[in-house]
Amino acid sequence: MDLAKYISLLQTRALYLASLSSLPDHHEGMPPQEWQIASTRVQRVGGNIGLDYGEHLTSSVLAHRMQRFRGCIFVNCWHLSSTESAGMWREYTSGGAAVALACRVRDLRRCLGSGADVRKIDYSDKMRTPPDGIEPLELALALALRKRTIFQRDQELRVYSHKFCQLSFEELRANPYAPDHWLGLAMPSEVPLGISVALDDMQSLAQEVRVHVNGGVHEKWVLNVVERLHDSYGVKWRVTPSELGAGPPFCHEGRSSHPE
Repeated sequence: MDLAKYISLLQTRALYLASLSSLPDHHEGMPPQEWQIASTRVQRVGGNIGLDYGEHLTSSVLAHRMQRFRGCIFVNCWHLSSTESAGMWREYTSGGAAVALACRVRDLRRCLGSGADVRKIDYSDKMRTPPDGIEPLELALALALRKRTIFQRDQELRVYSHKFCQLSFEELRANPYAPDHWLGLAMPSEVPLGISVALDDMQSLAQEVRVHVNGGVHEKWVLNVVERLHDSYGVKWRVTPSELGAGPPFCHEGRSSHPE
């Protein structure tokens, strides 16, 4: 994360979760394209929605609602790996000074308490049509925790919360196109672009903080800044420089890197 976001984490002792609808990828949390095609098969009969379309009904109704659910599910994204990568720093930072928290999944889950949960992203290009009777929230979460295989190299872990979703399948089936507030789904004006989830015992969240700099920022200076921040906020995490700044291990001083 960028240094500014890290300072906010230390100040608030909380993780910031952004709504799916605010993420750059507009496909986040949306159903597969074939579900959208199925939604066109539902026709109006006498001014009402026909309810005799069998297996297509569930897909069409849920596809109609998933766009709204995207704004009510909040996520915080983590890179799932035991080592750093150049791609990790590019994906999760905007350049300049940045830090990476090295922690275990079980420690992250414990620090979140009941405010949120943690799950690994499922990478798949195909998803079966949902079974009849599936709860909309269950399906919305499955979509929020799924990405296309083109993103598989990221190996992402997500902290997620669905604070504003209160909707059952029976309510949705009885009123498939009713206004959102009739169905217990928060109105757009009531849903923020992000929420903060307090961390219990933040010291146990991580063991180490890696510091990476880019764009001419002096690494040693940033390391000292992060250490002073830890002193100010009572955090005792070890601070180390990113492995990217160490140089390739096969370069040895005094030896040519070119073959004879």
